[in-house]
Amino acid sequence: MAFPDTVVLAVHQETLRLYRHARHIILKTLGLNDSYVSSTQDLQQLLQQSKISDTYDIETAYERNIKGIYSAIIAFISQASFTWEMQQSGRLYWLREASRHIVEAVKDSKHLQKNLLLMSNSGNPSVKQEYDKIRYQIAELFKELDGIQNQVEQGSSDINLLSFDVFKAKIKEQDRRAMLPHEIPGLLSP
Repeated sequence: MAFPDTVVLAVHQETLRLYRHARHIILKTLGLNDSYVSSTQDLQQLLQQSKISDTYDIETAYERNIKGIYSAIIAFISQASFTWEMQQSGRLYWLREASRHIVEAVKDSKHLQKNLLLMSNSGNPSVKQEYDKIRYQIAELFKELDGIQNQVEQGSSDINLLSFDVFKAKIKEQDRRAMLPHEIPGLLSP
């Protein structure tokens, strides 16, 4: 605790470990393996070949791989006694927020799993298609994040976060279009 840079590095490493566990859980929820995201095969094809598992227990995976790490991160950060003026305290705040978002994503995937299982057997092809789009978007997001992480690990100072912003904008536009009344069967346009 006497060395703020070391504290930040330790929290950063544990946050990455939390992310890797969460990534695995979320991909399993989607019926995918970690290797699908890093594969050079067409992601759409891999999604069509994959099946959503009704036996994957997210709650157990959360308890085993997420809860303890997240609790340790929060406890460790709370022990750090930096002043808010220090640069390291800003980094710790960002890492705590990132960890919280990671945990929320895992918890949200539990609800997504229920809906995916229910709708994957739906007789309504439009509903199934929308859930397949969600699966694709999440898998594509992990692929983008892996690309950024690889750039960081290789020491690239030219990390292309702009492409990530473009990807986020694309997802927002797809969501917006999906919610337009003319695209929902049986709903009248204004």
